[in-house]
Amino acid sequence: MYKTVLGRLSRYNKVRPSRKNLEKFLYNPYPKYELLRNHVPVCWNEELKHWLIFDYETVKWVLTDHKTFSSQSTETFSLVDEFRDEMEPFYDIMSKWMVLKDDPEHMRLRNLVAKSFTPASISRRMPKVYEVVDILINRMKGKKEVDLSESYCLPLPAWIFMDMFGVEKEDLDMVEAWVRKIAVVVGRTRDVQALADGRDALVNMSQYLVDRINERRKDPKDDLISLLVMARDKGQKLSEDELVAQCVMLLSGGFGTTESLIAGGMLALLKNRDQYERLHKNPDLMKPCIEELLRYTSPAQAPTRVAARDVRVNGVLIRKGEGVAPVVASANRDEKVFKNPNKLDIGRNPNPHLGMGAGRHHCFGASLSRLQAPVAFKALVENFPKMELISDFEDWNIDNFSFRTLKTLPVKLY
Repeated sequence: MYKTVLGRLSRYNKVRPSRKNLEKFLYNPYPKYELLRNHVPVCWNEELKHWLIFDYETVKWVLTDHKTFSSQSTETFSLVDEFRDEMEPFYDIMSKWMVLKDDPEHMRLRNLVAKSFTPASISRRMPKVYEVVDILINRMKGKKEVDLSESYCLPLPAWIFMDMFGVEKEDLDMVEAWVRKIAVVVGRTRDVQALADGRDALVNMSQYLVDRINERRKDPKDDLISLLVMARDKGQKLSEDELVAQCVMLLSGGFGTTESLIAGGMLALLKNRDQYERLHKNPDLMKPCIEELLRYTSPAQAPTRVAARDVRVNGVLIRKGEGVAPVVASANRDEKVFKNPNKLDIGRNPNPHLGMGAGRHHCFGASLSRLQAPVAFKALVENFPKMELISDFEDWNIDNFSFRTLKTLPVKLY
């Protein structure tokens, strides 16, 4: 037997961690990822009911071999069997999401949604990005201390995406609360109350979007809902249920990655003061800085797949139908690919990270995140060059295995 930080590992590569150990693991997974990557690169986690994959090359293989590893993985999100019936409304909507489809259904839906995410349509939103950044920065000026997550990292991408999507200003807080509850379920919680809250949030969001869709049919606007409604009504093979499901998918996941990137990125920069000052002195490093922060923080820690056939992965037999989680966050720290992988280097080159996924299922909102993030970081570094963390405590959300985000980020602005 080999005792790991997650529990006991048998010769069958199976781990059942205690809840306490799982929470410690989620709080700071990187030392554990390194240990497992080098000693047990494939193992079954009973708590998460997935085979976890840790090394770069195998993670990339799982992400890009769509015939062997299917994205139609809705069933793998149900970790509490006795609560499955109560969660049926959630999984019914979720099963229609583009990101949980294989080709040709995936590409059919992706091509339709992509018409709403053209470079031209995203570029038109840049004035709004600058406008929101200015509003948030001005609100913080004159204050000695703020929760940067609450004051900036969350509202910036949330306001921009919801405006782009077509959510009314008075509905922002309500929709954001729904998004938070849905994310906990998608992140594979076992908490029954959190599951119920997420289910109710998804049902409420769906009804909200049905109402908005009906409004846009009568009065189209310059937003994503109107574009998707037009695609549906022009007979482009998008059913009404699929239309609602894609709207739910986009709205529930449209800004979380960017929020996590900005918050986690600022934490990383402030903990590596030399890199924060380096960026302040060399703004031309912004583009590689964003890529390095995507590698270093890996907001989407582990997507989900299902084995489409029996397959051996690093000598371990994974049976058809079993859940597989390629741990992108571990792959992005693989010492075989990245020199000094645990060091933040905003000028890192080359940087073949998997922070936005790979293959046909790469992150749909990557271009939007990469447009917003440079503006967001530039404004913070320029306006608050002496910003510091109030404490060394890192307030991570440990209820979510799939997406790593900060709950709070208290800073001194000076």
